[in-house]
Amino acid sequence: MPVNLQENNSWPYGMEQVIWRAWSGGDELGIRRTGALGAVAADVLARPEAESVAVIGSGLHAWAQLWALTAVRRLHQVRVYGRTRAHAADFAARAQGELGLNAVAVTDAADAVRDADIVIVATRSSTPVIDAADVAPGTHVTTLGPKSQGSHETPVALLDVAAVLTCDSPDQAAAYPDPFFADPGSLVALGEVLLGKVPGRRNAEDITVHCSVGLAGSEVLLASRLLAASRS
Repeated sequence: MPVNLQENNSWPYGMEQVIWRAWSGGDELGIRRTGALGAVAADVLARPEAESVAVIGSGLHAWAQLWALTAVRRLHQVRVYGRTRAHAADFAARAQGELGLNAVAVTDAADAVRDADIVIVATRSSTPVIDAADVAPGTHVTTLGPKSQGSHETPVALLDVAAVLTCDSPDQAAAYPDPFFADPGSLVALGEVLLGKVPGRRNAEDITVHCSVGLAGSEVLLASRLLAASRS
């Protein structure tokens, strides 16, 4: 199911302003673009009945991931963990008020992740913020933060048990100056899964992981589509 960027539009700007900010700075559109890609990955790789979400991190990227996810999935429960308890509480309150979600802040990452169907990890941490042992069979995980061999928010042990490891741009991941935390040869292009060229989830017990690296150049296409939508 494609992400409808006109639904659940709880951003504080109109579409025309989003386009202007995209051209003037790029941050706004980049955050939305990343959220949309994450939602597509979750929709393709998560189990059809997935309805509970753990959000690790409480910043703009974490919000964009959850915001976009509501366009492709009906969510029953959201558990939020952040380094700052007040920020996590504010995030959960915003998810309740703007997205109509049953969202709560928790005080431990393990409590957020345990039994969640979808896990979003969006932090700046250079060390793992979740434990692979807390990720239940059948879970889909999206990681947005640091992902180099020397700095990664997601444990390498999780990659070892993942049935499929997707990325929006494996070539881009392989070209980073700092070696990627996963073997670039193990990365599957998300587009290949969408086209049916490479299998994604094979069974309900599979753990799937999507590594967001940012698809260079996609802002131009997305800006064009958003501008056209705003004028239709």
